[in-house]
Amino acid sequence: MVVQKLRAQASVLRMADIGPQVALSLCEVFVDFAEFRPRKLHRAEVHRLVDELLAWSLALGALRTTAPPVRQNA
Repeated sequence: MVVQKLRAQASVLRMADIGPQVALSLCEVFVDFAEFRPRKLHRAEVHRLVDELLAWSLALGALRTTAPPVRQNA
């Protein structure tokens, strides 16, 4: 599966991985490609994805605010 290959590449780059995934169709889930209206069957999946994204962002927030800048040797 393509998602699994992308997750493997993301881990090599030391990126955080969010487990839940949701397959959404732009034509079916977005009204005029702007307003998000998920179908009932997608709502639970979207909530799980957003909950995990929020948990990761809160956990990694300290790294974003307190990490010293990376210096390159010239």
